[in-house]
Amino acid sequence: MGLLDTLKSLFGGKPQKKTAPAKSRANQGHHGKITYFNHKKGFGFITIKDTDQQVFLHISEINGRPRKGLMVDFDIAPDAKGDRATNVVPSS
Repeated sequence: MGLLDTLKSLFGGKPQKKTAPAKSRANQGHHGKITYFNHKKGFGFITIKDTDQQVFLHISEINGRPRKGLMVDFDIAPDAKGDRATNVVPSS
């Protein structure tokens, strides 16, 4: 009996596949105000309406030109560094 046969008998044959953790869905339907935006660096922050919570905003996620004080609708998605705003559009 070889090493491979011994390992198979100990661990039940085929190695199990590792599955990736389930991706969490974006948290949708938020409203807020852009409280800071740096056009040179292409990022800023949105303060969620009726809270003190801020989320990161990247220029690639906004439809239109971001500016401080602009009211926006957006979704929130988890990121490696924290929450970030996605699908950002000016509020009507």
